[in-house]
Amino acid sequence: MWAWLVDRFETPYLLATLGALIGLAFGYFGQRSRFCLRAATIEFAERQWGQRTTVWLITFSVAVMGTQLAIASGWFDTANVRQLASVGSLSGAILWAIRSRLPRGQIGHAIGAGAVIVVAWIATYQLSLVSFDPVPVRSLTFTSPSANVLMTVLATATVPLDFDFFFIPAVLLGAFLAAWHNRELELQGFQGGHAMKRYLAGAVLMGFGGILAGGCAVGAGVTGASLFSLTSWLTLLAMWVGGIVTHRLVDGTMRAT
Repeated sequence: MWAWLVDRFETPYLLATLGALIGLAFGYFGQRSRFCLRAATIEFAERQWGQRTTVWLITFSVAVMGTQLAIASGWFDTANVRQLASVGSLSGAILWAIRSRLPRGQIGHAIGAGAVIVVAWIATYQLSLVSFDPVPVRSLTFTSPSANVLMTVLATATVPLDFDFFFIPAVLLGAFLAAWHNRELELQGFQGGHAMKRYLAGAVLMGFGGILAGGCAVGAGVTGASLFSLTSWLTLLAMWVGGIVTHRLVDGTMRAT
């Protein structure tokens, strides 16, 4: 199939289309499942063991298991990948979902979000095998692509036909369509100046830290971890610990006062 597509379409157009489709799918599944690492760490910090933690575990487990299965099946290949069994982690996540009474639809959307990461790995790898142009084998990440898209929009007048440039806005569009279709669209704002300062400070720290770590909560925390990258697992651990500690220090102090 990929050879047939390359014969009929130029590789940049295929990459742009692939980025748009992957972005739409992840935006939709992410919005419907309420996938969010921050929300999961807050639940964990408060020992609630609720739906947000379960959604994150399901998405993470599907991404890890699916990626390793693709490698074992020969659909995707990368150097220095450790073959570790992850069926147990997915089974545990599903049992946790039953315990927390997660709706079936939300379970399906969480599985879909994790599956999109696997599909991106397989699709870019298969395209790289048959394309005459260099194709980077990649999956979902947001920090560097978002910065690249912003700089491209500000500095150039042409639209580059690549995965990143179409992936980032497609995620936003997918989430928007999901919210609109389910009548969940609403206008939200900051609750006073303190909240705005807090969000801006957090955004700066996330962007700076994401670039230093080589990925965000998705890029390093799920996509990189699905390859059993040591740096990604360390980054993921630091995200969980940092989120829990910050929640207890900041939100706990605010509630106490």
